Amino acid sequence: MIIALDLGGVCADVNSDIMRHEIQERLKGRFSLAELAAKEEELRSFWDALERGKLGAEEFFAEMHRLSGGLLSAEELRALWCSQVRGPFPGTFEAAQEAAKKGHTLIFFSNTSELHLQEVERKCPIWELHSGGVYSFRTGFMKPEPEIYACFEQDFGQPGVFFDDNPANIAAAKERGWNAIRFQSAADLLSVL
Repeated sequence: MIIALDLGGVCADVNSDIMRHEIQERLKGRFSLAELAAKEEELRSFWDALERGKLGAEEFFAEMHRLSGGLLSAEELRALWCSQVRGPFPGTFEAAQEAAKKGHTLIFFSNTSELHLQEVERKCPIWELHSGGVYSFRTGFMKPEPEIYACFEQDFGQPGVFFDDNPANIAAAKERGWNAIRFQSAADLLSVL
């Protein structure tokens, strides 16, 4: 059986607020609340472009440097970005090992940037167990958009089960007839083995 796994919140412990918080802290007192809100909106649009593969990492960090008013260097921003992937999600690696022992195929299915994918590879041992993946930065689409699910189906067929921590992504998968489970802990993965 093919088991499709989201990365952040399922395979990896990811805190996407780290970078936002640091930028906000550095910019406090230097910009008005309206200016900070506009910068937050700009950050979201650059983040989206990065995860869709429309913006490279160097361009992204240059824009973030500009957005920070030059207060954060590209190197600092890269370190902050990478620090968002904190390590493996508790218990998922062990559950995935059980799945692999039983002959199941693990496929990653994630809204992510190439840089975060590299961090998952570096920090999360589950990387060694997966057999492929469908990623937003390669397809140009993001869950819950139907096109990224179609990309998964084209490459791997419909999975036997899909785990994601985002309810909207689960709902979109179910609309396509997928067996989709909202992930809350590694016990969810163990329950289908």
